[in-house]
Amino acid sequence: MQLLRKSHREGDRRATYALATWYIHGVVLKADRAKAFRLLKMSAAAGIADASFDLARSYEVGYGTRKSPVKALECYIDSASKHDVDAALQVVRCVFWGIGAQRSKKLAYLIEDLVKGKISFAPR
Repeated sequence: MQLLRKSHREGDRRATYALATWYIHGVVLKADRAKAFRLLKMSAAAGIADASFDLARSYEVGYGTRKSPVKALECYIDSASKHDVDAALQVVRCVFWGIGAQRSKKLAYLIEDLVKGKISFAPR
């Protein structure tokens, strides 16, 4: 635990993300959603896809922050852009149901087909 906190203080954002998950779940540390949210923001800003995904979830349900469907979708897209398939499927869900974006079933199905490899684009 002390090494993890030390690594976080020294700027290791993987350690920051690990601490965030401990605060989210309350297993090793007492659950503190607001602290987890702050740590997730730091980790996501450092490019950690899992942190972006968890940050999206926090925005979507309001864990540690106000609900923001738009920010949730932005974070899911950020995570998906780092090759997180689960995040890409969350983008599909958000677009399909109009969470953080205008609802579009056609676009949702297109994105889903792309994610699942049913469609590929050849270079021109």
